[in-house]
Amino acid sequence: MAELNEASSSASASVSSNFDVFLNFRGEDTRKNFTGFLHKALKNSGINVFFDSEKLWVGEAIGPALLRAIEGSKISIPVFSKGYASSKWCLLELSQIHHFHTTNGQMVLPIFFDVEPSHVRNQTGSFEGPVQEHEKNFKPHIVESWREALRMVGNLKGWVLKEDANGDQADLVELVVKRVWGALISSTFLAECKYPIGIDSCVNELLPLLNIGSNDVQSLGICGFGGIGKTTIAKALYNRIHPNFNRHSFLSDVREQATQRRGLATLQKRLLKDIFKVDIDIADYHRGKTMIKERLCKENVLLVLDDVDNQEQLSALASELNWSGQESRVIITTRDEHILNMAKVDGDKLYWPQVLDHNQSLQLFSFHAFSRGQPPEDYMQLSQDVVCYSGGLPLTLEVLGSYLSEISNKDIWESTLQKLKDIPHEKVQRRLKISYDNLEDDYQKAIFLDVACFFIGWEKQTVIFIWEACGYHPKSSIYILFKRSLLKFQGNFLRMHDQIRDMGRKIVLEESLMEPGTDMIKGIMLPYAFVPINLDSEQFEMMHNLRYLDISLANFTGDFSLLPSGLIWFKWIGRHWGTILPTNFYHRRLVNLDLSDSMIKQAWNMEPQDENKRFQKLKLLNLRRCRYLSKSPKFSWFPYLERLDLECCDSLDKLDESIGQLTQLKSLILCMCQQIKELPKSIGNLKSLVKLDLSWIEKMEELPHSISRLSSLKELNLQSCVSLKKLPEKIGDLKSLVKLDLSRTKKIEELPDNISWLSSLKELNMQSCVSLNKLPESIGDLKSLVMLDLSWIEKIEELPHNISRLSSLKELNLQSCVSLNKLPESIGDLRSLAKLDLLWTEAMKELLDNISRLSSLKELNLRSCLSLKKLPESLGDLKSLVKLDLFSTKIEELPNNISMLSSLKDLDLESCDSLKKLPNGVGLLEKLEVLNAMDFGKLVQLPRSMGRMKCLRSIDLRGTQISKLPDDISLLSSLEVLTGNARLKTLPIDLLATFKNLE
Repeated sequence: MAELNEASSSASASVSSNFDVFLNFRGEDTRKNFTGFLHKALKNSGINVFFDSEKLWVGEAIGPALLRAIEGSKISIPVFSKGYASSKWCLLELSQIHHFHTTNGQMVLPIFFDVEPSHVRNQTGSFEGPVQEHEKNFKPHIVESWREALRMVGNLKGWVLKEDANGDQADLVELVVKRVWGALISSTFLAECKYPIGIDSCVNELLPLLNIGSNDVQSLGICGFGGIGKTTIAKALYNRIHPNFNRHSFLSDVREQATQRRGLATLQKRLLKDIFKVDIDIADYHRGKTMIKERLCKENVLLVLDDVDNQEQLSALASELNWSGQESRVIITTRDEHILNMAKVDGDKLYWPQVLDHNQSLQLFSFHAFSRGQPPEDYMQLSQDVVCYSGGLPLTLEVLGSYLSEISNKDIWESTLQKLKDIPHEKVQRRLKISYDNLEDDYQKAIFLDVACFFIGWEKQTVIFIWEACGYHPKSSIYILFKRSLLKFQGNFLRMHDQIRDMGRKIVLEESLMEPGTDMIKGIMLPYAFVPINLDSEQFEMMHNLRYLDISLANFTGDFSLLPSGLIWFKWIGRHWGTILPTNFYHRRLVNLDLSDSMIKQAWNMEPQDENKRFQKLKLLNLRRCRYLSKSPKFSWFPYLERLDLECCDSLDKLDESIGQLTQLKSLILCMCQQIKELPKSIGNLKSLVKLDLSWIEKMEELPHSISRLSSLKELNLQSCVSLKKLPEKIGDLKSLVKLDLSRTKKIEELPDNISWLSSLKELNMQSCVSLNKLPESIGDLKSLVMLDLSWIEKIEELPHNISRLSSLKELNLQSCVSLNKLPESIGDLRSLAKLDLLWTEAMKELLDNISRLSSLKELNLRSCLSLKKLPESLGDLKSLVKLDLFSTKIEELPNNISMLSSLKDLDLESCDSLKKLPNGVGLLEKLEVLNAMDFGKLVQLPRSMGRMKCLRSIDLRGTQISKLPDDISLLSSLEVLTGNARLKTLPIDLLATFKNLE
């Protein structure tokens, strides 16, 4: 009875995803019909598919290459057919698919081709006899593992197709491709920590607790004190398993988010958007709760709730686990075990992260302090001592390491160590406070405390405005706080670990207890409340040091101008529809006024009667999403305004002419103001304007000519202005313009000649300008242009000859210009061009010899240029070329001088089915790292002198005719991956001896 050595199930979890999809099928049944069609459709859609597993079958076992192909795929698609169970190889692969589904969370999408799912699950019908026959030939535990895989995978949601339903086959192929693309697109991974010391072992401990593959809904709790790494572990676990779920959402910082205005409703909205990919309005969190219950009941969902701290949050988002569909998983991180008890998380599904051991602590500290895995020898003992007193807490190690990274004075190290010794291990915040106490000046401390109390999640530039008004010198202070890990950025937004935030708030609390009284109050942010609070300006009169005031959900009355004179930032929402702001709604020293999401209908509609009763210091006015604002303010109220945000003011149909009085305005955002048809002529008076965003204004047919007078304008965004017919004749007068976005402006047929006068323009995006049929000859005079995107312009048949004069151009995107049949003869004069993208330029028949003069070209993408049959003989002169992509072209031969591509690292020849051979010159590409010859059907041998390719790491020969490797292949000292084919029966002995870890 055969033993059948199935490949080890303990393969490394770090295997890279070499393939998007692994197809598991019986070739005799479906290779020439459904599975063949599906493979071709997936491949033509740009999805990387592992198809011919038969070529990797070795003797009686799954070889390591096939095992890694299964494990390394993001999605497996088993195609069950009538003869499927008779193939031991199909069952061997399926058992491995089932293993990686349950351990690594690999997504499995079964297709039942002319068989009933119940026959697969229960091994009846056409599956009964073959499985019983296997029991005679293989040991019981082998067959039982196959039965288990059939039971579990047969129970997964998939598609059923009858063999004679030819029309349905085409529809199903299209449906599967869309499903796969959706899964791949939605499988965006969360950003993880920079140094994930100890995280993999935690994830491996958690995976069995989730019991991936079982039908019931299960929950998991990660519990521990702040700074232990709960969120970091949850992110890594989410990244590992989320591709296995149809729908998934990671809700971070639930505790913090829930305290914001309409916090719970906002979290519910985020959850539903993550799951269903659409914005859903939620009036209040009670309705949101009902909506989640109704919509998630039939979905296979992975939901992570990060940092939950009370029952209300749990109730709003996932109070009853049976809300969600079968196989769903809910993961909750919290500091309070009681929260997990309320969520009815089983005791054996509670996970308590442990502090790092000494070696892990030393490694993490060293990465932050020295940017290396171990400290230098002369700092080893000091580092060992610091680690001993850190308590193994990752956050403490990060903060202390970041602080000490800038200090070379060992006396300060000794002083820091002494402070650590004096603080008990459990006093985490006191340990973190060492970095705060050692900040260099009061400005840095004030900014740190401001962020901890008020500005987490704020845009960097906005708070810089505020702090500059306070005289804090914010830019240098922010840099120091960031370097010491007391402040972080997510994109351009401020972030702070909750332990560090709590430490800052505790400092403020202690200071206020020492000096009580309203005079010490610097900021107020009222929490969300169901019943609005009634406030009057008189209640704030004695708060002389009040700088920040957020009374978003309060009913505010009184004289706005009487608020404390030091007030810098004010946020309030007019709660009642049709609110008209009073005429005394002004403040002389205010810098930032945020009325976003208000229901105000009119504001500042009359000219100020007294120049002294205006906003004398206001720099930022945020009216974003004031959807009922139907009349434009008189802008003379804001003589020093620098930023005006009117995004999504749906009812606003025009701007007042007084906009031209804002001589210091730098940024004007009108994105998605759907009712605006034209801009006022006075907009040309905005001499300081740097950014003008008019994207998605769908009714605007033209721009005023005065826009050409915006002498400081650097960025003009006209994306998706679908009614815009032309640009102003004097657009060329915008001498400072750096970025012009015209993408998806569907009615622009031509560009004005004087666009060439835009002497500072670096980026010109005309993607999907579907009515544009040619470029002006003058475009070559854009001497500063670095990026030109002409992709998806289907009418362009040729480029102007003088495009060659774009001396600074580094990137030219001609993707899907399907009518473009040739490049201009002068293309070789683009000496700065680094990337040329010709993907899907289906009419392109040849490349001229002068392309060889592109001396800076690093990437040439000819992928799917279906009419391209030859490359120029001078190709070898591209000395800087790093990547050459010839996927699915009709090229018949490569030029002999390809060996002269001295910088080439990546050569993709996949599906070059017209190419007859590889010239010997390929073997002389000494810097080549990746050679992809997959489905190069006519390739029968590799070139001689392969041994000279010292950098070659990966060779893919699947689908080729190669039966023997050259003898000197054993000299490839960097080779890691060699993917063979069915004809390749043996490997050179030297190769096996030299590369013991070769895949």
